[in-house]
Amino acid sequence: LERLGEPYTWLVIDSYGRAIEQRHEDPAGYRLFAFALLRAGYFKEAFESLVDGLAWARSDPKTRALEPVLLADLGLVAAAWIRRWPEQEGYVQEALRVHEAELATQPSLRFVLSWDSELADLDLHVRDGLGWHAFYRNKSLASGGRLSDDMNAGYGLEAFTIDGAASAFPYRVEVGYYARGGTQGAGKLEIIEHDGQGQLYFDERPFVVLKQRAHVDLGTLSALPSQAATSR
Repeated sequence: LERLGEPYTWLVIDSYGRAIEQRHEDPAGYRLFAFALLRAGYFKEAFESLVDGLAWARSDPKTRALEPVLLADLGLVAAAWIRRWPEQEGYVQEALRVHEAELATQPSLRFVLSWDSELADLDLHVRDGLGWHAFYRNKSLASGGRLSDDMNAGYGLEAFTIDGAASAFPYRVEVGYYARGGTQGAGKLEIIEHDGQGQLYFDERPFVVLKQRAHVDLGTLSALPSQAATSR
């Protein structure tokens, strides 16, 4: 639905909202809902959804590894919020302080993987144009960027983040699928570029995996999303 564009915005938001009602303990669902709200211009509501997701992540030892990903998301949403409504900066900064998050003030490129089954373990693989490979056994690229902690508790998020200017294009992204009792899985790779001043650009890549222990090629990123995508 997200790839169908603006006419389906409300259907996307409604779908994520209903998913949260069905799986209220899933931190990743709150994140997906938050960024759908953000793209529709609802900055405060997006921030609040991430706060809910952060609380659920912190409430269970199995999902506590998601905390750094969600904190970074709060920093991005706050930057976009201040860019749109600069007169609210004081409120936003205080909200960040309360939730122990920091405002995103530098350019970055993030690859964030999410999936929909508690029986699945998906692994994010990122290869740069120099031939380096980041995955759960080798989390950093020599060209820049680091993978978050491996998440195998279900309903996960994994993120690869490049702080500063990305310089090793093209980046190729793959997903490894390891089910525990399921036969298929679905998820999404979301690529987010931040210009360092609150402007965000998105590239959404949904996928379905049908085979156990399969690796799904999610394509390459040959240039920053801002060079091809509409700004949000």
